Amino acid sequence: MTAGRASRLQGLEAFAKAAEAGGFAPAARALGITRSAVAKSVGGLESRLGTALFVRVGRTLQLTPEGQGYYERVVRAFEELDAAEATLSDQRRDVAGSLSVSLPVSFGRRWIVPPLLGLADSYPQLRLDLSFTDRFVAMDEEGVDLAVRIGSDLETGDLKARTLATQQAFLCAAPGYVERFGVPQTIEELHAHRCINFAQNGRVLPWRLRDRADAVVKVLPPGPHTVSHGDAMLDAVLSGRGIARLPDWLVAAPLRESQLVHLLPDTVVEEQPIRLIWPERRTRHRRVRLAIDALVAQFTPAPPWRMA
Repeated sequence: MTAGRASRLQGLEAFAKAAEAGGFAPAARALGITRSAVAKSVGGLESRLGTALFVRVGRTLQLTPEGQGYYERVVRAFEELDAAEATLSDQRRDVAGSLSVSLPVSFGRRWIVPPLLGLADSYPQLRLDLSFTDRFVAMDEEGVDLAVRIGSDLETGDLKARTLATQQAFLCAAPGYVERFGVPQTIEELHAHRCINFAQNGRVLPWRLRDRADAVVKVLPPGPHTVSHGDAMLDAVLSGRGIARLPDWLVAAPLRESQLVHLLPDTVVEEQPIRLIWPERRTRHRRVRLAIDALVAQFTPAPPWRMA
């Protein structure tokens, strides 16, 4: 490769990272170079193209219309390079490179990380980049190969999805709590109990329960605590702090071991899908296909929490 072409590729990488990060400084940190080097690369690219690629809005950089079109082409070019590398890896029967996976916080740690670590053990050149969040991510913009999400909504874009399992929610309390405060017999009686609520993205989520008329109702019971982490909520319930609405994949073992009591079992609401999601073009990469296969195998013929 000529020095000129190498310089152009470096400039394209700096431009793409600045576009994604919204500025030269965060792009420089991501690339491990100086801010001035990023600015110089982007300036040289703009001079060669004869057009401005960015406009400053407040403290951030935004793409101009010409810059947006150019960015989309640059991203496609990098994807083609990635695909070419993946093809060579396939030919060598080797799996290398980074696999970026976005996971729900508690579910991902318990049920997705173990099979991915097993996959990495089988392919030493595979690097896992695991991020944990319960929000829906913009996969293309954030460079995510795979995501696991719970719920009916999907991110926008050209995405493929595979349902791994379905989630049910149970109302649970510790035996000690039941001995002290009794068992609620109706949804209405929950308001007289100590309930632990779950918050997501700063918003307390109501409980969706099925009433005696078989209608789904939203209930936001009073309670002393609000928690935004599934495992922390389970710890609070196990310690007898109150009643919580918890997913089956989190409470299956404590229920089997009588560490928890299942309350109001007739109020179980509709199931929610647990899905594996990926941009369709990412399946060109053998590492992505292998990860999909490993995760599907983990949940076949039944989810692992129902197999014990």
